[in-house]
Amino acid sequence: MPEFNLLRIIRDLFEPAKVESAKVESAEVEPANKVKPYFHEYNTDTGDRDFKERKFPLSWTEDKIKEEAIRLRAKFIVQTSRVNEKRPGHWYIKGIGSRMSFEEIKEILDENKRLGKHTRRKTLLIEY
Repeated sequence: MPEFNLLRIIRDLFEPAKVESAKVESAEVEPANKVKPYFHEYNTDTGDRDFKERKFPLSWTEDKIKEEAIRLRAKFIVQTSRVNEKRPGHWYIKGIGSRMSFEEIKEILDENKRLGKHTRRKTLLIEY
């Protein structure tokens, strides 16, 4: 009998343990600290071309352009109006990688709105 137990011990040492793992379904869960961005709408623009920007056609929906701006971590979105066939208007995602704060951009937009500048443009300032 002692030989039988010794063989079992040797076999158990060299064979992987048989462990049944529970099957867990993975579900995508957003972290608790992730806050959905809020969009502040203005009928003006910063008028500043120093912001890094990307241009998109007006055929994109507002929801699609918002998703892209969030993905790029942009500061704001501008929709320009159609002037003529050569200037059909576009979406611009601006402030990509900018160090300018939300408050600084908000001040510029508030001032331009007060002065009546760029009234045919729509800006969506993104607050993360």
